[in-house]
Amino acid sequence: MINSDSPDQLRLRKPVTRTFTPRRIDALRATVEEHVAQLLEGLPRDEAFDVIDDFAAPLALGMICTILGIPDLDRDRIRGWADRIGFPTSAEDVTAARHELIPYTDQLIADQRNHPVEGLLATLIQAADDGQMTPTELRATVFLLLNAGHETVISLLASAVFCLLSHPDQFAALRDAPTLVDQVIDETLRFQPSVISTAPRFVREDLTLGSTTIPGDGGLVTVVVASANRDPRQFTNPHTFDITRQPGELMSFGHGAHFCLGWLLARLEVGIALPALLKTFPNLAPASELSALKWRSGPIVRCLAHLPCTPGARPSGASQTNR
Repeated sequence: MINSDSPDQLRLRKPVTRTFTPRRIDALRATVEEHVAQLLEGLPRDEAFDVIDDFAAPLALGMICTILGIPDLDRDRIRGWADRIGFPTSAEDVTAARHELIPYTDQLIADQRNHPVEGLLATLIQAADDGQMTPTELRATVFLLLNAGHETVISLLASAVFCLLSHPDQFAALRDAPTLVDQVIDETLRFQPSVISTAPRFVREDLTLGSTTIPGDGGLVTVVVASANRDPRQFTNPHTFDITRQPGELMSFGHGAHFCLGWLLARLEVGIALPALLKTFPNLAPASELSALKWRSGPIVRCLAHLPCTPGARPSGASQTNR
């Protein structure tokens, strides 16, 4: 789907789109709220925890499993494969992870055929049975959803917490006025986007950008989303995190035919999880220097490796950063 052009791209996108309509996403609100409440209930009140491993990742993985209609018992394995593919340490490890995830995908499809469960996976299998996609395309679509259906949500939620911890005044603003969450999401998407660049595209026609013409000879181009979101021609003080700014045109969910299908789900999950986290832990504080935290960058996605926090008062040594 990601690497296809119309009409194939639209054909492959259609059965997935039906699951991600505004009405169907809004119908998941209670499910997200339940997941969030359960995860928050399980977090310690008197010791440090990892916002990513203990909250953001279980939430995002649990929701993609719910939407697909598959058990979430394997969510740690799914995340492990996605991490190895999205944040590769070597070409060999990426290949190995793919070779492990492909038979797992095939088994999910076979299990769904033998024991049908309502969900997106059932919808995709029906689309394949109806001739809307080939068996290979079915496998590729499920593979994509397992591989990419959660990492951007994890990154968005973790980055939002990171940015708020880096700016205590804006942390307090959201804690005291949860309705500001949409502004926090918009500014996080701009300032610290999960997707830092697009997948490479082949240039099929001459394209002029500013004073530069890119020949349509099949060369590869990549759109650097993180750079576009800090364009000083579009945003005042672009290197400053400011939840009060008027949102401009963001590139974080893509554009055009390849606009992210899961954008409404991502906003729903983070829009519920972030205020709930701050309500439960109004004095949430970083457990280590924010400037010392490790970031993972793949070809497309950038995310914190871990975000250790304490539920108590903010330590005086916790640094601020506009990283």
